[in-house]
Amino acid sequence: MTSKAEVKISNLKGVKYTHNDLEEYLVASSLSDSKYEMLAGIDEIALASRSFGARGYIGSTYNFMAPLYYKMFDAFDNGDFSNAKICN
Repeated sequence: MTSKAEVKISNLKGVKYTHNDLEEYLVASSLSDSKYEMLAGIDEIALASRSFGARGYIGSTYNFMAPLYYKMFDAFDNGDFSNAKICN
């Protein structure tokens, strides 16, 4: 699928999605056939975003809370959902 943005912005690599509608996030991220990164933009729902496929994040707390986010994502990725929720 070629979008209007892709035609006008030749170096487009991804987009920041800053909304809490994760169903819309899922639909939007599936439109590009994994060609573009869909970065999650709301810190408070980072874990939920991860469960919907997010692998990149832009927010205001990631820089000073990075160790906690790494711990949370590592727990989630390894199926340790109870510890992931505690970190969240």
